[in-house]
Amino acid sequence: MIHLEFFKLQAKNLFKDYQTKRKSSDATIGDYEYDPKYFDIEGIILYFDIDEDDFSLMKAQHIIANIVGFRKWTDMLKADESELELAKLLFDNQHKISAEDWEMYIRIQEKDNNTTFDSDFRLEVFKQVFLNVDGHESTFPDYRLIGKTEFNTNQSFHLPEVLPRSNDYKVKDEGRPQKKESQFMEEVLVNDKYKFLNEHYPFDVAPELTDKFRCLHCGEVITVGEYKIFKEQGDDFLYICCPNAPECDGTVIDWIDVDANR
Repeated sequence: MIHLEFFKLQAKNLFKDYQTKRKSSDATIGDYEYDPKYFDIEGIILYFDIDEDDFSLMKAQHIIANIVGFRKWTDMLKADESELELAKLLFDNQHKISAEDWEMYIRIQEKDNNTTFDSDFRLEVFKQVFLNVDGHESTFPDYRLIGKTEFNTNQSFHLPEVLPRSNDYKVKDEGRPQKKESQFMEEVLVNDKYKFLNEHYPFDVAPELTDKFRCLHCGEVITVGEYKIFKEQGDDFLYICCPNAPECDGTVIDWIDVDANR
């Protein structure tokens, strides 16, 4: 169980970072300050809504389990070796994809293929699609302070959404936004935006076309029905994008409630 030992060590490291807590001398930055060595402890405290006066090694284990896709630490203890190896890869590749985005990606693939992938197949998919493939960028924070890998932060359209060909859409000839060096994204037009959104929305229930969201990338409040679709020239990857694309590179997974984080 070498992977379990690794995660036990990470939980201990997270707890060590928490133990660097000291009273803040600046009231504008909160009650406490930290001198972490291993993790962005302040980011973790904020994201996971941690009580800074009540944090333990057990709670650190819970956070580590969450970061790599488990609901709780005991679920990790029951996981098979393929699940643990995948969890280790998710931890090591936080800059490329978060556990949340990975789970969404897998759910889309299972839905499109009308099947459920076992743990061995999920592991193989991760290795083939993300591990040794450049160009992916997580929409969630990388909580590590050490062991980060160099990666390109200028890539657009972060998560591949594999969608089938359809006669319900056509490629728009003009206005192709440049993606990177001689590669282009083509805008795709659909006949029925309501139908397309309901068939390809990556979460449980698609919003109404009149609903409002805030795009995390451009910060603008957008109307769902004004979304755009882009595909890479020469392949079938379709991306449900912010209405402000191509100037904004946000996709549907970057849309949040209008009042969130305000």
